[in-house]
Amino acid sequence: MKTEDKLEEAKYFLDKLKKISRTISAESQWEEGRDVYAIKPEFRNNFSACIQALRSVFDFLLYDYAEKYFRYSLNRQWYMNRCMFSKKAEALGLSEPKRFIQWYNEEFEVLKNEHLFSVRVTDVHRGGNWMDTQLKDTYTITKDGIKTEKEIHIAGMPETVTVSKCERLYLLMDEIVKKAREEFG
Repeated sequence: MKTEDKLEEAKYFLDKLKKISRTISAESQWEEGRDVYAIKPEFRNNFSACIQALRSVFDFLLYDYAEKYFRYSLNRQWYMNRCMFSKKAEALGLSEPKRFIQWYNEEFEVLKNEHLFSVRVTDVHRGGNWMDTQLKDTYTITKDGIKTEKEIHIAGMPETVTVSKCERLYLLMDEIVKKAREEFG
């Protein structure tokens, strides 16, 4: 699997999140109560898959260029990280891989400030609970009075914000991949 395949996977789950969010969104003008309890597991599972795929895009990019510059394992059976890539480029004295890893590290600095980019690491690798879903009351003023509904919150955000943050991260990852391909082939 290449980086673009992983990006396509992320888009698949992002599209599912958008569809689910339109179903449960408070702005959808539902006349009857929404069964948020029934949709909660579907939303959470697609959210988890989306951010895991998005986070993996950046890792896949590193492997793509390890294969290109170092003829690194095409079946990706060996581990590679930013430090190892830097050391290998330095040891071989190759300028293009050095330039790539410098650029990659700069992009990583931008990404690590994105909330959802770090949520996956905290939740998956450290056993945190950022991806736990919670139901919170929302209040809408209608002509008949105040209407109380449940809203899904995940990673500390309501589902509509979660989806827009996922889309922002997707667009950022897409831009990074395009820049890498333009700059480094």
